[in-house]
Amino acid sequence: PEAVHFLQERGIIKGYEDGEFKPTKGISRAESLKILIESTTTSTEEISRNPVSSFSDVDKNEWFAPYIEQAKREGFVKGYTDGTFKPNATVNQAELLKIAFNSFGIDLTNYPTDITTWYGPFLQYAIDNALLSEENIAPEKPMTREDFSEFIYKLILQQEAL
Repeated sequence: PEAVHFLQERGIIKGYEDGEFKPTKGISRAESLKILIESTTTSTEEISRNPVSSFSDVDKNEWFAPYIEQAKREGFVKGYTDGTFKPNATVNQAELLKIAFNSFGIDLTNYPTDITTWYGPFLQYAIDNALLSEENIAPEKPMTREDFSEFIYKLILQQEAL
């Protein structure tokens, strides 16, 4: 798909060590953060030199620890009230929209919507800007790697056009 190719060309996604992309596999919270950070940061050098972890379930030596720490420092993730981050849990669409828009610096605090859930402004913005198609709206559904790639591809193109 065009979205995956675009993200691979930019070095944002690489796939698995066996060369597969596994498009229908759910994307984890850690994987999605890595892609978001690499989509919005010009250099990941500083990220990789930060051996700390603010979450009880994130080992500072894991490949994803620096990305999670960077996202926490930048304020677009907080983790759970019990002090965990759940890096291997599959991210759902609502969570992803919030994290993605926050990582791109898109403030939707007062965004107009009739959707009354916490993710209403995020979902409304995604719909209004054709970042999600009507048939793909499923806030509680886990995001697949393919759906995530398509969304990030559209978001990058939208932001670069601004």
